[in-house]
Amino acid sequence: MLKIDELYDLIYLDESTKDASYFLTIVEPNIELLLKTDFGDYKERYKTTRLISDFAIAKCKVGEFHTALPYLNNSIFLFETDEKLMNKDLLDESLYTALIMKRGETLYKLRKYKAAFADFKKLTQKYPNNKSLNNWCIQCRRHSLEYLEWLFIILIVINLLLKLIFNFHSIFLSITIIICVVGILAIFLYRNSIK
Repeated sequence: MLKIDELYDLIYLDESTKDASYFLTIVEPNIELLLKTDFGDYKERYKTTRLISDFAIAKCKVGEFHTALPYLNNSIFLFETDEKLMNKDLLDESLYTALIMKRGETLYKLRKYKAAFADFKKLTQKYPNNKSLNNWCIQCRRHSLEYLEWLFIILIVINLLLKLIFNFHSIFLSITIIICVVGILAIFLYRNSIK
């Protein structure tokens, strides 16, 4: 197993490690070293943060979103607990901003729309005129309504099955179907009004 300085030099002094797959083959066998490091000095903390951050981003590039998420969270945590950055706006740090963006994209791809929205919203507060970020926020809000839509559809199907198969009639079932249809229409109208 390599030491942090050796791993850092191996990665950042070689142009071929810009390929995400190759980067992962070098760092993956040494990832435990990065996660268990008790930082001897700030230079070591910086190198560890950079390596874990780039490792997480490389995982995303090759489509390993589930395994990338803990490393994204770890990298963000290292930034947020860095004493030298405590009194600074972290969104001025380009790598931190990239990590928040990448985590938002990853959460979105994992269908965790509420959490993804929180990351994109954090970025839009700093960059309110960024169309890409605003579009991500819109997509998250639209998708977050899918679960409610499916709930209404399931309730309608259950009610129809009770009426048709079991010949069960009740004013409650009729009212439930009406409420569900109105709910689906309201979600459809709201989703299309989000801009």
